[in-house]
Amino acid sequence: MKLRRCNKYMFQTVKCSKYMRKINDGKCITLLTGDETENGKPAYFYTDYSEKKEKDRFREVPAEDWGGGDFMKTYYEPSEKEFVGIIIGMKMIVVKAELFCDTNYGYDGSEKDYIGRDVKEQMKVAIVAYGCNKTRLVPMDSFEIIKEEDKC
Repeated sequence: MKLRRCNKYMFQTVKCSKYMRKINDGKCITLLTGDETENGKPAYFYTDYSEKKEKDRFREVPAEDWGGGDFMKTYYEPSEKEFVGIIIGMKMIVVKAELFCDTNYGYDGSEKDYIGRDVKEQMKVAIVAYGCNKTRLVPMDSFEIIKEEDKC
């Protein structure tokens, strides 16, 4: 019995030249409660836990920035690495997005603040298994098929 594949890349053995590495820089928007702020009122703060920007660790989000600020978050970046693996799936990832605060108004007159993101860059990647329970996200232009499996 032959397995049906959902696309031509599934279960192909590939040689990869780079993958997308997740960035964990701590860059986000955080709500600090009243007992954590100087004026005693809850407020949103840009937070950045990178060691290079220690002075900017907590920076208040000004009211004029609500609805679209200038706080860009990078989720993935390319990393050069040659390896061989098997494609086990495909997905779209968000590479960069702008974080912002906004207010949602309900039909009953209620207001609710929320933190959102405006996606600026996306990329289609292959999920490549390269070891036991180890996978990497590989851009579509960064691999070549080295062993083609039988077609359905």
